[in-house]
This record gives sequence, C-alpha cells and structure tokens, in this order.
Amino acid sequence: MMRISVSCRPDWLRLRSNGFTLLELLVVMAVIGLLTALVAPNLQRLVGATERSTRRDAVIADLAGLSYRAYVLGESFELRNGHLAELLRDGNPILAVPEGWRVDLPESIRFNYSGWCSGGVVRLIPPDQGPEVVELLPPACDLKRS
Repeated sequence: MMRISVSCRPDWLRLRSNGFTLLELLVVMAVIGLLTALVAPNLQRLVGATERSTRRDAVIADLAGLSYRAYVLGESFELRNGHLAELLRDGNPILAVPEGWRVDLPESIRFNYSGWCSGGVVRLIPPDQGPEVVELLPPACDLKRS
C-alpha cells in the first residue's frame, strides 16, 4: 500500500474542502432575509416612537420656559388657543408646535413680564396618539404632568 502524505492529497479532496457550497450560501441568505423581515417593522416603530417623544419633550420644555422668557423679554403675553404662533420681541412664536400636533387650552394662561403666570392646563395632542395633559402651576408655572 502506498501512503499519501498530508501535502499530497488527491485533487478531488482538495477542491471539496475550499469554500462553501451553493446550498449553504442560499440557506444563510434565507435566514438573513427572515430575520430582516421580522426586525424591520419593529425598527420603524422604534424610530417613530423616539421622534414623537423628542417632539413632545421639546414642546414641554418650551412650556416650562415661557415664564422665564416673559421675564427676560420684559413682555407680558397670553397663551391661548389660536394665538400660539404670535411672535414675541425675540422673533419667535409664543409656543412652537410640531407639524400635525395640536395644543388645546381650556382657559388662557397669562404670563407677566415679572415671570409670574396665572397657571392652567395644556393638552398636547400628537397626530397618532391620545392627548397628554400638562398642568402649569402658578405663580412660577412649574410643570405637573397628569
């Protein structure tokens, strides 16, 4: 019997050990496709929720800063339905509301130039969710989320 050393393998054995078969590649591609189909919708939902949360936080931060803004500008103003886009001395609207969102105020809220505010309730209504109620407590308009 003739011995075959490791370095002198037959050609058919050497060719078989290199690379992957077409079937193995197709199975891996199918698994990747299935995983992508499962993950992609959840990823879109996550991005949408993050964007909505960021916009809500921006509106709430603007609400929290209105009292200080009245003080810094030395200007009294009133937060009321239909007049949120009125410009103040700094050239910015009283409250910037993201596109598609609504802000509902059962009663107007007065901000005095001294930083005092009358307090009240603000309902933030995103385009695809229920409203979130934020209460501004007088005299400094501290926020209280309900």
